[in-house]
Order: sequence, then C-alpha cells, then structure tokens
Amino acid sequence: MDTAGKMKRTFTDLKDHLTRQINICYDLSEQPTVNYFELESYFQAITSKFKQIRGQINRYLTELAKTQATEAELDDDIINLAQYGDDIYVRLQPFIKLFALNKLTTASSNIAQPEVKLPLISLPTFSGTEDECWDDFWNKFSSVASKPSIPKTTKFIYIQDQLKGEALKAISTLTLTSDCYDLAVQFFKSNFANTLSCYKLSPKTGGFGIHR
Repeated sequence: MDTAGKMKRTFTDLKDHLTRQINICYDLSEQPTVNYFELESYFQAITSKFKQIRGQINRYLTELAKTQATEAELDDDIINLAQYGDDIYVRLQPFIKLFALNKLTTASSNIAQPEVKLPLISLPTFSGTEDECWDDFWNKFSSVASKPSIPKTTKFIYIQDQLKGEALKAISTLTLTSDCYDLAVQFFKSNFANTLSCYKLSPKTGGFGIHR
C-alpha cells in the first residue's frame, strides 16, 4: 500500500474513534444526572483527537498530491474532508452550550441567598415586529442580564433565550464564541435602536453569515 493509502487508512481509524467518543458524550449528556466532570474529560479528548485528525488530513492531501490522482479526484477529497470538518464542528456545539449553561447554574447556586427573598424579575422578549421597540427591550434586558461579571458566552445564551421569530433567526448562524454577544448586540442596535419609532428587520440585512 502506498503512503497516501496508509495515511487514509489511519485517517479512517481516527474518524471511527472520534465518532465513538462523540457518541459517548451524547449518551452522557442525556443521563438524568449529568456527570460534567466525566463529560468534559471526554470532550477534551475529542477536541484533542480532532486536532490530530486535522493534521492527518493535511498530511494525507500532501501525499495524495504526489500520486497520479486526477485534479477532479483531488477536488472531491478536499471537499469531502472539508465537509467532515464542518460536520464535526456542528456536532460539538451543543456540548459547548451545555458547559456554559452548567457554569451559569453552578455559579448561581453558589450565591448566598438574601434573608428576604426579592420577587423574580421576568426578562422581556423581542421578535422585531412593528409593535415592539428595541430600546425598551434592551433597557430592561441589560439592567438584569448584561452585567460585566457575566461571561459573554453566557450573556449570548441569555439573549438568545429572550429572542423570538425574525429577531432570533437573524442571529441563528452565530456560534458560541467570545465575540458572539457583542456581534449580536451591535447588529440589533444598528438595525433596531431608535428612541422615536420601532423597526422591523430590514430585508437588506436579513441577519448574519456564518461566523467561526
């Protein structure tokens, strides 16, 4: 077997191993009581294995280019491998969100409760329709959920939970990263903020492209 063939076999074995680990993570995350320590351990192993696979992909394509493969065959391999990387990225997103929510819940449970319980504050929702004003929503939302001490990934989860309809759809392609919250807020301020009137989502903007 040539070098490219051996590397492809190794790559296939790594993919199979990664798939098994991801399936284990899904099983652990669906347990009645999630063991986050065990789940994060598997997740860290997955991300490490995924980096190893990406390195193997690059080496495989380098070796493949030295063979007699046609340009069409090379293009097919590149497209398939790129699609595989995108698929893995999508499958890992639910775990990233789950870990962020768990950290938020854990932090909240560790806060000492006052002797006199205050009434719960209900966060508003926003969908971007003509009868809603972003300024009203933002003033109420930011006073409760936009504290400097709260991680921006957690703030993004907060604001996602309060958005509906077209407003939620507009940021649906943003992924859970350190800058996603700022991007979302800037988008809404640019397209909706106005102290005199309310706006629907502009057809020109529509929403975000994919950010990674």
